[in-house]
Amino acid sequence: MDVRLIEMIEGEEYQLRLRILGLTSILEGQLKFLEWQNREGGAHNKPSPM
Repeated sequence: MDVRLIEMIEGEEYQLRLRILGLTSILEGQLKFLEWQNREGGAHNKPSPM
């Protein structure tokens, strides 16, 4: 295989890994927020911890 093609594929794979990591951290943040809301007694008009 052409070296440039391999480098391009590896670059795209790296970009996808970064995107997945970013989305995972966003989802973990959402989950923590929902868990906090549940502890605080539901989704009332309370300030968020962020």
